[in-house]
Amino acid sequence: MLVHVLFHRSSDAAVPVSITALAEGLRSHDADVLTSATPFGGGPAAVGRWIARLAASWRAERPDIVHSIGLTATRAAIHYAPPGVPIVCTLDERPTNARAERQAAQHTAGVLALSSQERDRWRSRLGAQVPVDTMPLALRPVPAAPQAPQRAVMCLSDAAILDRILESMPAWTPHPLIVVARSGTQRYRQIIARAHQLGVGDRLLWRDPRGTVDVWPEAAMLVAGVESSRHGAPVLAAAARHLPSLASPDEAHLDVVVPGSTGMFIDPRWSPSALGNAIDTTLDPATRVSWGNAAHERSRSGHDPALVGERLLAFYDRVRLPRRSRPPAAQPRLTPDRSRLVAEHLPMGRNLASRYTIGNHNADDLVQVAHMGLVLAARRFDPTRGTEFTAYAKPTIMGELRRYFRDNAWAVRVPRGLQQLALDVHRIEGTGLTDDAAIARELGVLAEEVVQARRAHEEALTSKSLDFPLSDNSSEVLADALGECDRDIELVEQRESLRTVLPRIPQRERQILLMRYFGELSQAEIAERLGVSQVHVSRLLTRTLTILREHLAADAPLPRTWIDERKVPSNGQ
Repeated sequence: MLVHVLFHRSSDAAVPVSITALAEGLRSHDADVLTSATPFGGGPAAVGRWIARLAASWRAERPDIVHSIGLTATRAAIHYAPPGVPIVCTLDERPTNARAERQAAQHTAGVLALSSQERDRWRSRLGAQVPVDTMPLALRPVPAAPQAPQRAVMCLSDAAILDRILESMPAWTPHPLIVVARSGTQRYRQIIARAHQLGVGDRLLWRDPRGTVDVWPEAAMLVAGVESSRHGAPVLAAAARHLPSLASPDEAHLDVVVPGSTGMFIDPRWSPSALGNAIDTTLDPATRVSWGNAAHERSRSGHDPALVGERLLAFYDRVRLPRRSRPPAAQPRLTPDRSRLVAEHLPMGRNLASRYTIGNHNADDLVQVAHMGLVLAARRFDPTRGTEFTAYAKPTIMGELRRYFRDNAWAVRVPRGLQQLALDVHRIEGTGLTDDAAIARELGVLAEEVVQARRAHEEALTSKSLDFPLSDNSSEVLADALGECDRDIELVEQRESLRTVLPRIPQRERQILLMRYFGELSQAEIAERLGVSQVHVSRLLTRTLTILREHLAADAPLPRTWIDERKVPSNGQ
């Protein structure tokens, strides 16, 4: 199944953070996933370019399902997705535009809400005409951070909840308050002034969310207001770091916070002192550790990417089932007129195939794939629409060629989403843009994904010959660096067994073995050195080897006359 996930970066930024984990969860169940996002803050022009890229991508390769996150992404999917492709939407904006969201949801095949409360609300709005379920956010494991004093109360908003926290600060001295938010100058000055009026200005720490410094290691707990309750992402982020939360009793917070176990709900009727007492209670070391561990375990079990991916695929199948149960539409027959159309445009197919004759791919195979696309286009072409056949056939042929390269061109099989991203990165680098961060902003992905895509394009697209040089200044080739099977590996066990037996061989027989196999002396030379006959040396050598062979192969007992001479007392003692 090919799933295309769309999201608009100017919608609530907390949800796109989990898109990578969501894609990982789907891929863990063998789904192919593509993700597309608008550049942050790009405006209508950037959205327009994004939509144009989507339309071109869908013409080249038709997805099995489109999952749109955010109202803008949902509208784009509704207007530009190929006919018959089911669209599943998740709406995350705050504040909400209820009328616009309802109109958009009515044109989709299913709705995945971010909370149980919103799921029930959608079911009452849409009835049975559109399937509705919940979509828990997928959480990636949080790497262990450097140890830091966990003393601060964290707030990720400058909305009304921040004013209430400021008023409560005298009740939980001396812990600092970290505010991670982007605020206008007037609002920032207002908050700073109020903090100084309350005498807590020295405890207020302001952090820019665009900064590179991770402030979570300093936090002991989180206070979350209604502005993030639609998805509950800040509370889940805190739980992933073993931190409890005080949250407003709304929407997703009702699903992720268990009062008295993982945190506490903020009563809107609380006075500043009551809120301060609640924060002070949560900051108690024993309570904080107990609630934080419970929150982490709950988030880990309920928001694991693999589990989320399994639930999503089950819902996707649910919305696709009615379509799959219908009998497939009959393909138009290849009439004589359509056959003549194919024959007339065979040169166009060969011309398009010649553009892709690169690497080790057989040109005849590519021509055959192009001609198959030409036949497919002739079957589907509707002349009543007033479109030139050439304009219709070219995208179909190009799509068949791209599909062929997707399935056969890569030397190492990589996920389809990574293939597409690698090609997009390579295309942008061809324009002269090489900075990872700039390419990531252009494609709406993370810089780490750009690095991974570039590496896939360099190492997985084509294979190297064993005669490929290891470096420009070295005569060594790749084959020289490859290991080979050690033929003596099977003898290791026998050698170790022999090592324990050798000390027990009588001294004369041991000398004969050493001179014969390590000194490489002949039997006659050994006999001369020992003062015995060559026949006697041969007899002793044969008997010793026979005893050793039977002992190692069949575990036969050694003769009683063989002793470990190192254990014999010296000087007759």
